[in-house]
Amino acid sequence: MTSRISYPGPQFPAPVALSLDLPEGWVGNPTSGTVLAAFKPGSSNEFTPNVVVTTSRFGADYRVESAVEAVQQSVNEIPDAVVLGSETLDIAGFPGFRIEFSFTDPRVGTLVQAVRVVVVANGGVSDLVTVTGSATATQAKTMWSEVQAVQQSLTASV
Repeated sequence: MTSRISYPGPQFPAPVALSLDLPEGWVGNPTSGTVLAAFKPGSSNEFTPNVVVTTSRFGADYRVESAVEAVQQSVNEIPDAVVLGSETLDIAGFPGFRIEFSFTDPRVGTLVQAVRVVVVANGGVSDLVTVTGSATATQAKTMWSEVQAVQQSLTASV
């Protein structure tokens, strides 16, 4: 006897619905490997400040603590990463975590990144949502609040 599974379906629900609010001057840009991506256009010969959103699907028992551990391990593996701050907080109405750090990129110099992770229970699964904002240290001096505002605007619903 055969059976059929389908996506989306009861066993494999549609992914979490996500949205971001973009400040004036920012644009959305479909980017490989992301579900949402936005950037602030600038000079063609400099780093483009951006915010990207990715999702990963896990079993129903996946918890934000596991995501926090994975993010912290990733940051710790960057040779010269300096953590600027981290905290647990609600993200889009769900328990989440934020970490901001800087590191040297050989192509553009010092980069500042902010990573937010949130786990959204979605039927019989959990969707991990990761929101990453990036800018050079020089750009961050004048526009880091914009990167943070885009991240903070995340909404998520199932």
